[in-house]
Amino acid sequence: MENINCIAEHDYFYTFCEREPMVNILVTTVRLDSHPPPQKMINSKKRKTAYRAFTAWIHGFLGKGNRRPIPSCVVKLVCEEFPEEHQEYMGFKLHYDNLAEFIFLE
Repeated sequence: MENINCIAEHDYFYTFCEREPMVNILVTTVRLDSHPPPQKMINSKKRKTAYRAFTAWIHGFLGKGNRRPIPSCVVKLVCEEFPEEHQEYMGFKLHYDNLAEFIFLE
């Protein structure tokens, strides 16, 4: 990835994570939704799909519960492209999936 300062400057980022027609295709095919999401959730689905596309591009297949933080520049651009009406976003969440050290917290 020579000649770029930020991963968000790469052509693949625009193509798969920021370009709405491609994200719409990914929402339909990769996410395997059986019906369109409610209108109020459409940008949320698009953001999550863009994040998954980015993660697959950078890290490959990670498997269930295996998460990686996404650079803030990527999150910022995806949120600008697919904004939430009230600017309330979930943020990165660790996946514990019943690890022994966390079972006592349940």
